[in-house]
Amino acid sequence: MFRIALISMPWPLFNRPSIQLGALKSYLAAQDDALDISTYPIYLEVAAQIGFELYHEISKHSWITEAIYASLLFPEKNTSIHSLINKQKRSKKYKLRFDLSTLKSKLSDHHETFMHSRDWRQYNLIGFSICLNQFTSSLYTIRTLKARFPEITIVAGGSSCSGDMGRAILSSLPEIDFVVSGEGEKPLLSIVRLLKGEVDKPGSGVFYRNSQGMVSGGSYDEINALSSLPPPDYGDYFNLLQDISPQIPFLPVLPVEFSRGCWWRKCRFCNLNLQWHSYRKKSVPQMVGEIKDLTDRYPSIDLAFTDNALPPRQGPELFTALTTLGKDLDIFAELRAGQSAQALALMREGGLKTVQIGIEALSSSLLKRMGKGTTALQNIETMRHCEELDIIQSGNLITMFPGSTSDEVKETMDTIDFVWPFYPLKITPFWLGYGSPVFCTAREYGFKQIGNHHLYKSFFSDDLFLRLILTHQAYRGDRSRQYTLWRPVAKKVEMWRKNYFLLRNRYPSQPLLSYRDGGRFLSIRQVRSDGSVQIHRLHGPSRSIYLYCTTIKSLKDIKGRFPGCSLESLQKFFNELVQKRIMLKENDQYLSLAVREGGLRE
Repeated sequence: MFRIALISMPWPLFNRPSIQLGALKSYLAAQDDALDISTYPIYLEVAAQIGFELYHEISKHSWITEAIYASLLFPEKNTSIHSLINKQKRSKKYKLRFDLSTLKSKLSDHHETFMHSRDWRQYNLIGFSICLNQFTSSLYTIRTLKARFPEITIVAGGSSCSGDMGRAILSSLPEIDFVVSGEGEKPLLSIVRLLKGEVDKPGSGVFYRNSQGMVSGGSYDEINALSSLPPPDYGDYFNLLQDISPQIPFLPVLPVEFSRGCWWRKCRFCNLNLQWHSYRKKSVPQMVGEIKDLTDRYPSIDLAFTDNALPPRQGPELFTALTTLGKDLDIFAELRAGQSAQALALMREGGLKTVQIGIEALSSSLLKRMGKGTTALQNIETMRHCEELDIIQSGNLITMFPGSTSDEVKETMDTIDFVWPFYPLKITPFWLGYGSPVFCTAREYGFKQIGNHHLYKSFFSDDLFLRLILTHQAYRGDRSRQYTLWRPVAKKVEMWRKNYFLLRNRYPSQPLLSYRDGGRFLSIRQVRSDGSVQIHRLHGPSRSIYLYCTTIKSLKDIKGRFPGCSLESLQKFFNELVQKRIMLKENDQYLSLAVREGGLRE
């Protein structure tokens, strides 16, 4: 029997099984029934050890997560590491409260317990999934295993190991024997076959050392058709959860995967597709069957799609089909802006409760600069639909994007005055991700001296800092100017978030900008930022026009629908509504902002 251990170290979300481990286990087991595969979601053990709440807070801060394990991995760097951690803790709006010495002691104790609780010699291969915020925690465990059991083959893979990043890892870290580049199923199977003596060398998608000790291989080897993949196996996660506490202390969320890659693939800031070279998706029947299988097998009906963005055409079809399961599903997914209200309503009916829309900006020229392929008005239309359907929309607002202009910042500031009654966006300052289109065309942005972010120096030796290629890159460019430009936006968004949640708590049963239709008239209720309420009434054609514009309409469309209204009277009417901030205008297009109380009409 050939035995494999697959490990995921902190700091993924503890309330989710690792889809990387679950998918690999299912695939390998289906390909070779002579394999004995165990998965170890060590991040869940650590969360239980240090406390779920503290784990959750730490996991939100990338530099702190990497620095904490670095302090165990590189004790000679503790002075600079502790300084970095303390500075990061002080800089956060919601200050992290933990004693570093106590935390390190708990992590070290867990590490030793974990190392002694398994017979690692029984494994022929131990693989590590290294994604966001998992580099130092994984390397800490890899070095311990290799020092104690040098005969065991160690494999690293995950999004932090793709392409040149993976090559640099194998060149710099002798503790690792193979690195998987890109998605892991076929490359990992080729390593298994190599170790079993069935082939002479690993296949594509694997970095390995040749007979001269030089790093060879690489490229990618992807599954052509996702229809060939079995559902992920999350059994080890739930068994561990049962061992930790028979009474599950939280609601586990099941990760599911409809597609791989990105069908848009033009966002210039994004490096989420380093491990994918093509876009593939499952069929709706396969996806429904997989969700039924997972929710029948495991005690959870909460799901999270891991797709960069759900397939736009199949999304409504999938959620309509999910209603036939007869389960009260609670689903998270990422979507691109532009979904119709009717499509979102179908998805809401099928269990879509929370979405992350790729908003990113509230300025059309900035969206074009980012390569988003949407306009500000389309983004706001989607935000409006989500508010109307009671779908939590947790999108980001990227600030400090290179080349942003003062006009784009002003447009953003002005637009926030109109959209603040909708679920607030979250500020995400631009950062340069290795392999992103901005990174690959850095000269177009005037960037100089690109390289690993200087904060990595706080915990890596000078040699490792120079040899590794790490996700977070630094550059010299217009960052100082961008910081100054965008600082007022960050403050305004902070106020937006404060006012929105304060007033929604005050008025829990009604949206902050809503309407009720009386047939012959429309009553619009507008809560202002100071908490006061104003009522607007529209009668006759004014009512009809406002309702017509609950989706984006051009002036030409409106004039064609209401030929009895002159262009002059329409523009005067629209100017009044825009001044009252119950309608938004972009060029010759208009959108009514108030949402229907009680949700979208059937």
